[in-house]
Amino acid sequence: MKLLFAHDVIIRKNIDTNLYYSPFFKYSLWKRYLEYYSEITVASRNEIVKDIECDEQNLSSGPSVIFCEIPSISGPVNMVKNRTEATSKLELAIKNSDIIISRLPSEIGMLAISLAIKNKKPWAVEVVGHVWDSLWNYGSWQGKIYAPIATIRTKFFIKRAPYALYVTKEFLQQKYPCHGKTFDCSDVMINDVSDYDKAMKRCKNKRKYTIGLIGSMAANYKGIDTAIVALNKIRERGLEFEFRILGEGNKEPYKKLIKKYNLEDNVVFSGVFPSGELVLNWLDELDLYLQPSKTEGLPRALIEAMSRGIPSIASNVGGIPELLSKDYLINPNDAISLSNKIFDVLSNVEIRESMATTNIQVAEQYTAKILGVKRKSFFESVLLK
Repeated sequence: MKLLFAHDVIIRKNIDTNLYYSPFFKYSLWKRYLEYYSEITVASRNEIVKDIECDEQNLSSGPSVIFCEIPSISGPVNMVKNRTEATSKLELAIKNSDIIISRLPSEIGMLAISLAIKNKKPWAVEVVGHVWDSLWNYGSWQGKIYAPIATIRTKFFIKRAPYALYVTKEFLQQKYPCHGKTFDCSDVMINDVSDYDKAMKRCKNKRKYTIGLIGSMAANYKGIDTAIVALNKIRERGLEFEFRILGEGNKEPYKKLIKKYNLEDNVVFSGVFPSGELVLNWLDELDLYLQPSKTEGLPRALIEAMSRGIPSIASNVGGIPELLSKDYLINPNDAISLSNKIFDVLSNVEIRESMATTNIQVAEQYTAKILGVKRKSFFESVLLK
């Protein structure tokens, strides 16, 4: 059985080798699908890069994986200019596939569903995010205008899906209900959690604390600005820290904010690591993890931090309340509440020890062994259609 996977993700193509790379869609991810399908065609956007820009740990290419390069149909201009070409390429790929799985929200994903229905091919969806919040907080007026339209369209397709896999247990199911058969399964990749002794050692009082956040700076919805403002207030209260940011994208707006608060000596941009051991090693150096996002589905980075027993504070958006106690949640953009919670947590060893223990217990529910059973149920149901 041949699978077509459709999503708006940008996968980088090495112009020197014709191999594809992505820190979030590595070959190890495609292996999940290849346990059930003989071949997978990945229909997505692409970006041309040179050999020197490619990290082998982010390799997306591999046996039985084919890439179908679809021009962007995101935004009003691209939607008009590229839709004919995108439709032609997707329809050909769909005709050569047996089953279509669209990851939503995404324009390519919704177009793939329409073409699957037209060509009478079985299809299913993976629901990974809240399109309204994502577009509204993207940072452009076009996003705000399109947010209600995209929400209506996304709800339309998810409601009619024969099968839907959600990354949350309740949140996205309530926002985007499906009349078909539904499954809940995060797309996080955790093989095991940290041992408790190691987590407890991290909770000791220190002269200077290391605080971290993982998030793309390509859009304005990871709450990095909220964290910077909150940490300025923390410094004013005499708490010493280093704030590390892991992720790709445009740093300049944040550098201006950092300069405004004279935090240049307190903030470090760690660059980009491929998911896996390097990220976990980076996390293990933290005393506190922050995820003050303006929108989320179910953030993998937060679950990974929790799996290391790291005390964590986050916003109450998306599926995050399924992970953390309300005592450690803030409203998005609330820098004052975030600063107060950071100060309270870092000022109390017992609170940090309790958070570390609870976080490990919650993260145990998201290990590969447990999620593998859920994912298997989804794939086998789709195959039996």
